[in-house]
Amino acid sequence: STNLLPRVDVFDSSIAYLRVDRVATGLDGIIAESLKGMMKTNKLQGAVIDLRFAGGDGYEAASSTADLFIGKARPLMNWGKGMTSAVAQPTDFALPVALLVNDQTSGAAEALTAVLRDTGTGLVFGSPTAGQAAIPKDFRLSNGQVLRVATQAVELGSGAKLSGPVNPDIDIQVSLEEERAYYANAFADLSTTNPPTDSEGTNSVSATNRTSRRNRFNEADLVREHNLRSRGEGGLAVERPPQAPVVNDPVLARALDVLKGLAVVRQSKH
Repeated sequence: STNLLPRVDVFDSSIAYLRVDRVATGLDGIIAESLKGMMKTNKLQGAVIDLRFAGGDGYEAASSTADLFIGKARPLMNWGKGMTSAVAQPTDFALPVALLVNDQTSGAAEALTAVLRDTGTGLVFGSPTAGQAAIPKDFRLSNGQVLRVATQAVELGSGAKLSGPVNPDIDIQVSLEEERAYYANAFADLSTTNPPTDSEGTNSVSATNRTSRRNRFNEADLVREHNLRSRGEGGLAVERPPQAPVVNDPVLARALDVLKGLAVVRQSKH
């Protein structure tokens, strides 16, 4: 279901943005289809997987989704069904990956985050996750209900145990209230009483610095302004095309900046 991936966008015509609602069966196929669609019209240089507020218990889906980005044989994870491995074949999606998480990221979403970092494929941005990724076991109670208990830690391909929260590589502290507002609209200016709304639903932007949007004047404009004033004609406002919306979501903005920096480094090596 596309409900697993409720939002897909491209930033700066080069960074894919994939918002995951939950990690469940079929997520890998939906992500692959979305990325292929973006690649038809954009030269992608990185991918943001937004797992804030995401959960799910699809550990197999976490493994197969991670496999999309790896492209070589290596162990991935064991959630009680034996160690899975990435496929030894080139991938169309060999992109640097940024994973956005917070304390509402739980279960298989945490496992996906941990696997991509464990394989050196992704960097994690945000705040520590919920710490709820574990191998569950069901116990049937006398009243017919089923009690699910976490009995074992998920094991990563490196041998590390996924017990407790996944800590970010780049820690960015945002209050839950602000994060929900940015999650709803990455361009929201929370310093104003009436933040702008993302009415058109587009996240295509050309800058991720957190500067205010206003007309810029160059030196020629300033000289012209000075000459007009000196002749007593008064200053005339210089019309400038509006700047592209600025991403104010601090977690997303930092991830975009890092991915664009990595793209520059990769290009300089070729």
